[in-house]
Amino acid sequence: MASSDENSVRKRIRQPRHPAVALLWPKGLRGPAAAPARPFLRALRQTIQRDVIPRLVLAHTSQPEQSHAPESGLHMSAADARDCAQCTAECATRQDARGVRVCLDRALSWGLPLEQVYIQILGGAAGVLGKHWEQDTLNFLQVTIGMGVLQASLRELAQDHQHEAAGLASSRRVMLVPTPGECHSFGSSVVAEVFRHRGWNVESEFSIDCNAITGILRGEWFDVVGLSLGNDRNLHQLSETIRQIRRHSRNRRVGILVGGPAFANHPERFTCSGGDAYGTDAVNAVEQAGLLLGLLAGSSG
Repeated sequence: MASSDENSVRKRIRQPRHPAVALLWPKGLRGPAAAPARPFLRALRQTIQRDVIPRLVLAHTSQPEQSHAPESGLHMSAADARDCAQCTAECATRQDARGVRVCLDRALSWGLPLEQVYIQILGGAAGVLGKHWEQDTLNFLQVTIGMGVLQASLRELAQDHQHEAAGLASSRRVMLVPTPGECHSFGSSVVAEVFRHRGWNVESEFSIDCNAITGILRGEWFDVVGLSLGNDRNLHQLSETIRQIRRHSRNRRVGILVGGPAFANHPERFTCSGGDAYGTDAVNAVEQAGLLLGLLAGSSG
């Protein structure tokens, strides 16, 4: 779906002529008397074709998406979402941030909820880059650049939709961090944006050790701390970090939420982590955090 849209946009941009050019190159200017004006008009036409028309085409393509209203009768299937994620990943590897945004806006226009755009499209694109890395079809630099484009696109999209969470703002605070020693961060960024979209106050740190985590928790009150784990070799480090959090947290009844790729196919690892709840994905993590708050409040009463 998104791939064909992207191709359509590019084909339209590459068209050699456009009606707008004809307005500036009427037949009346083709005679010998117009010869002195032709170099100027030729340069003007080239400028319009190279710079103005592509921007107009992209702006026109993006207008329906910015209304965030699903196009009548359209629905994004799982296959559509996978194609859109693939297109997003391809644009990211080319450092084509505008192409990424076209894909994201198209998914919104097809009725995919914002949170699922975060998870299925941006998260799916990150997964595509990861598979390319594993299969050695992209090198480290290409994957790093692509992930940087996805990270920037996530921030931009979240910024554009921050008004949607304004009416849901609450005093609930969550701190989201990767397990110390982990180098992944994009998944945690997606989780953070879903929490913000649901009205939570979020503190997110993506490169931090255990001492820094406990230092923050000693000085500030958080209802929940979420830790992500990408590599099962760091399971012991996760457990130790959770023990230190419980020992030093200003909130003595802080809820501990865990998640990440290390648990995807091995949910039993949760029982060894020392956490209170396990989130299967970003949306489920927010739901589990809410349930956890309710349970802790009930047990304290």
